[in-house]
Amino acid sequence: MHDQQTDNPALTRPRAPRGILRAVGLAFAGRGAEVALATVVNIIIARALGPSGRGDLTTALTAAFIIYLVAELGLRSTITRLVAAGRATWQEGMATLSALYLLLCAVLMPVGAWALAHYHQVAFPTIPLPVLYIALFAVPLIMFEGSVVAVLAGHQRIPEVNALRVLEKVCVLIGLIGLVVAAQTGLIGAMIASVSGFAVGIALGFAMLLRLPGGRPRPRFDLLPEIIRFSAMLYISNLAMSLNYRLDALLVFFLLGSAPAGLYAIAVTIGEMMLYLPDTVSTVLYPSVSGDVANATPRTTGLTRLLIVLLIVGALLLILIGLPLIRLAFGDRFAPSYQAMVLLLPGMVAMGLARVLAADITGRGYPQYGAISAWVTLVVTVLLDFLLIPRALALPGFPLLQGLGWGINGAAVASSAAYTVSLIVLTIAYRRLTGIRLRDLFLPRLAEFTGIAGRLRSLASRGRQPGATQ
Repeated sequence: MHDQQTDNPALTRPRAPRGILRAVGLAFAGRGAEVALATVVNIIIARALGPSGRGDLTTALTAAFIIYLVAELGLRSTITRLVAAGRATWQEGMATLSALYLLLCAVLMPVGAWALAHYHQVAFPTIPLPVLYIALFAVPLIMFEGSVVAVLAGHQRIPEVNALRVLEKVCVLIGLIGLVVAAQTGLIGAMIASVSGFAVGIALGFAMLLRLPGGRPRPRFDLLPEIIRFSAMLYISNLAMSLNYRLDALLVFFLLGSAPAGLYAIAVTIGEMMLYLPDTVSTVLYPSVSGDVANATPRTTGLTRLLIVLLIVGALLLILIGLPLIRLAFGDRFAPSYQAMVLLLPGMVAMGLARVLAADITGRGYPQYGAISAWVTLVVTVLLDFLLIPRALALPGFPLLQGLGWGINGAAVASSAAYTVSLIVLTIAYRRLTGIRLRDLFLPRLAEFTGIAGRLRSLASRGRQPGATQ
């Protein structure tokens, strides 16, 4: 058996950030540019394509991500964990993941092309076939871009990950301006621009990885038993969690059509602003916990207590400014998105906290708890979507199903309820693992906010001093 610690002196556990709060702060600051660029991208797409075109683009991209999630098998997060724990160099992690992805794509692409050629009119009647083929081509690009991000995250190179995301958005923005605004290519141009970001991410990601130390770029097939065992548990969790997060957009398209799907996409886009900070925390926390389980609980609970306040404040702010923001940015045609966005916000608060707990629990090596939460939540999502979205639905072999007919508002209520269930299940699991009390997990402490404010004032005063280091 290969001994990583003795045979390869370069193979050491990646260094954790000096302070988890500092690392989160730096990572979140890096996300600011990405958020701004993503907003501009969404505005251009919405104004150029309208609700129907926006709905078709969202549906095609969502279908590509779901195919990726089904085919990815949980490998990405497993490699992140192995690299973070010092079990493999970045070259070995990248080579192993790439070899496995190539095998998956050799099967996936021909099957996907055949299915589109024969059934695209049944599944996606309003979306042109070339757009769907581009979406299929995006799947391997998403895989390999994700592998680069997985290895960077395993090395706890979160600023590099954020820089990569920003540069991807820049590429998408340039493509939209050239193809959609200037060349007027419509939906197909928007699809090409969206996919191009992943290709740029792969190239730039490799350039970043080449700056890191490590051993030979060879697959570590001796780790396959460990990879398969952990990935199998993680796959069950990630698949259900991601389906729950994306399935409502597809169901809106199938049950209501392109224009409502476009309106719902904007509601989700605005609501997702709430998740940028929790996603940043999760990205930092997962490799940190994987590499240092013993000290994980105080860090995680401190972050959840801080997050719950910030998320509630963010939700109230979006309620106040959401409608004028939607009208100004996307146009009056998207004003119906506001009510759905408001109904999504409680779910966004719950989802943000759930993601942080899930990152900690998975980093400890217990992905089965995330799997239980994700599948329970998925069942709740599907049942509530069919109950709340349509007024009536005819299915082969079943009588006419009656729903409440709430449309995109029903999808928002279903998602909020499902995300709340996810938080409840993960909270129970986290308490079982750590014995933490609920008030220590979620009840904010004034002293912590006072300490943070003091540190911010100290940094600001130092920055104003003559000759202060930038």
